[in-house]
Amino acid sequence: KKLLIHAFRLHILLIVMFFSMPFKMSAQQSVCEFKEWISFIEKRESKKLGASFSDMVAIELLSQKGNFNKTQAVMMLADFFQNNPADSVRIRQQGTSGANTSYFIGDYYSKSFTYYIYVVANKEKEKYYMHIFNIKRK
Repeated sequence: KKLLIHAFRLHILLIVMFFSMPFKMSAQQSVCEFKEWISFIEKRESKKLGASFSDMVAIELLSQKGNFNKTQAVMMLADFFQNNPADSVRIRQQGTSGANTSYFIGDYYSKSFTYYIYVVANKEKEKYYMHIFNIKRK
C-alpha cells in the first residue's frame, strides 16, 4: 500500500513538473531578449533594436508621441541616441501580463539626464516584439 501511495505522489509530481516547464522557459526567453535590447540601446544600435519592433510601435520619446512604423521608429531612436547617448541602462522591474506579454521598466542614464524607460513586448511565433517603447525625462 505504501508503494502505491509513493508511486501516486511521484506521478503527480512529474505531471506538475511537465506542465510548469514551458512557462519557465518562456519567462527566461523574454529576460534574455530584454538583455539583448538593453545592449542595443547602450551601443546606440537603433537598427538592431528596430528588428524587434512590431510592425507598428507606440512610441513616447520625450516630446514626440504616437504610433509609428518600424522605419520611422528606428530613425527617431537613432536621433535620440545620437543626442542622448546612454552611459548605462538598468532594469528596475520586469514581469508578465498574461501568457504572451512581457514588460520592463528601468532607468536610462546619459551624461546630462536620467530618463525613465518602459517597454512592452508581445510574443509572436516564439519571439518577442516591442509594441510600446517609452523614454521620458525623470
